[in-house]
Amino acid sequence: MSNKADFTRRMMRFLYCRVHNFLAYRLYYRKTLILYKHVRLEEIQADALIKPVDSTMLRDVLTFQPERFIEVFKQFLDNGDSGYFAYQDGRCVHRTWVQSGPRTINLHPYWPWTLEKNQRYIHYCETAPWARGKGIYPYVLSHIAHQFSSTQDVFICTYLDNPGSIKGILRAGFQEVERRRITGCFGFKRIKIKRIQNIETPLPMK
Repeated sequence: MSNKADFTRRMMRFLYCRVHNFLAYRLYYRKTLILYKHVRLEEIQADALIKPVDSTMLRDVLTFQPERFIEVFKQFLDNGDSGYFAYQDGRCVHRTWVQSGPRTINLHPYWPWTLEKNQRYIHYCETAPWARGKGIYPYVLSHIAHQFSSTQDVFICTYLDNPGSIKGILRAGFQEVERRRITGCFGFKRIKIKRIQNIETPLPMK
């Protein structure tokens, strides 16, 4: 493929993504988000080594992430966030980040949320495609819960249409506390909220 053809292909893909995002978020948008709270410690093992992230390790994630994420993760560290990389055979295969309060965060552009001083929020989780299905995601979540849950409330959020993420979250001892169905159309939004009661009593695992 010539350089000109490759450039044209990349530009067409870029324009398609921009138009798709505009249509999805400006004209019509409908998603259900679920907020979970950690309620139960689970002993989970996986064939991976978890390391807390510092500035010298950021390029490790290039095994499965584009270069642009380095600046994103630098900003996370500057904000005081905690990062966790998981490794298999010396290669980074997973990343997860944790925010601490007090601060206001966005679980979604239409769902700002106040994170209190005694709370932690897990976000920005991803596993390399070749390492998925090996239990690394719930293993990292469980590791974080063991580190913080004795003194702080730990939360995580995902979309209803992401069953893989939901499965890992539940396996790590989290329980649903709230869900919001967010519908946006031409810049207007409608939010339907469902809060779950009695979260102190863990739901049985199936």
